[in-house]
Amino acid sequence: MQAGRTGSARITAVLHARLARAPAAAGHPAAAHRATAAAFTACESAGPVNEDHPSVYWINLAKSPMGGPDCP
Repeated sequence: MQAGRTGSARITAVLHARLARAPAAAGHPAAAHRATAAAFTACESAGPVNEDHPSVYWINLAKSPMGGPDCP
């Protein structure tokens, strides 16, 4: 599974976090862990939120129902 390229590390992180849900529900923890790790990696590469597109100000995976990293 791949989240694709969006141009924004925050959007990529959200896509990876969403991708983790299906394999987790289907009983495939390894795939879910890979997608979650990819979400953390994407967040780590995110620059300051004020340098990103204004529409992504809300992205904070730590507060999402999925859990996950908090993009800076």
